[in-house]
Amino acid sequence: MPTLSLPFADAVPILLPSYDQMDLVLIGCGGTGGWLAVNLPRIAYLQKQAGKKVVRFV
Repeated sequence: MPTLSLPFADAVPILLPSYDQMDLVLIGCGGTGGWLAVNLPRIAYLQKQAGKKVVRFV
């Protein structure tokens, strides 16, 4: 039986600087952009729920 591969389990969290507002801009819809395109509204919604201002959503 093959073992389960979990390379993402060793990922290090990214610590971003503090911000009050953000611009969400999507350029291209290839491999990563295609995934991001359908999830960008969810990201904007979650940022607004966290008290952040989404200035531009393009």
